[in-house]
Parts: sequence; C-alpha cells; structure tokens
Amino acid sequence: MLVVLLLTLLALAIKKVNLFPLVFLDKKSNTYSLSKFQAFSWTVVFLGSYFYVGIGSGLVLGKGEIPDFNPSLLGLMVISYGGLLISNKASRKWPKKDFEGAPLAWSNLIMEGGEISIPRLQLVGFSITAILLYLYNTI
Repeated sequence: MLVVLLLTLLALAIKKVNLFPLVFLDKKSNTYSLSKFQAFSWTVVFLGSYFYVGIGSGLVLGKGEIPDFNPSLLGLMVISYGGLLISNKASRKWPKKDFEGAPLAWSNLIMEGGEISIPRLQLVGFSITAILLYLYNTI
C-alpha cells in the first residue's frame, strides 16, 4: 500500500498518470531500460518490504524499534544500481542505434538488434525470480 501511495503522490505531483515512460524510458535510445527497470523494481521491493517488516514488528509484535535492513536485499540493490550506473556510462560511449524509429515496447527489456538477447533475458528472469523469492521469504 505504501508503494501505491508513493506512486499516486508522484503522479499527482507531476500531473501525469502514466509513469512508466518517465521511470523506465532511456531517452537517448527511445527504449525501455533494463537497468532502470531493475533499479525501480528493487526500490519498490525495498520500500514495501521494509514498511511491512516495520509495521509488523511495531504493531503486531509490539516492539518499539526500527528493524535492521536486510543485508541480502542491500546487496541485490547494489548489484542493480551498479548495473544502472555502468549502463549509463556505457550508453554514452556506445549508444544504441538498433532501435531508432522503432515503437516503444516492453520487449526492449529482453531484445537487442531485433533478436532476443540471452544475457538480457537472464537478467530479467533473475530479477523477477530474486524479487519473488525475497518477497516470499519476507512474508
């Protein structure tokens, strides 16, 4: 609920309902960015799970303390944000040209040069799997 509230407040602040292009779009290549997708996903998971654990320990268990951050989640976020920073540096040096004139599509997350990119597919699959496993274990 916290994440939905934050996204709603963000949408109201910038007066746009469709936040996906604002969050995931790489303006240089006009594609959805895999690294931005991963970083945003982990941010949502981090905020939501920390809120869940904090509320659970405070209201349900009656502990009046702020819970510690989970080191494994912090490690996964570092990997995700490290990928975002590296991809930003790499895109300056080697800009993507294969999507020029192509319509914006979610397939940009797993495709390069009109073909499915196995490394990109693995990154999407790993991110989704790790997020689901983390949420399962948090709950």
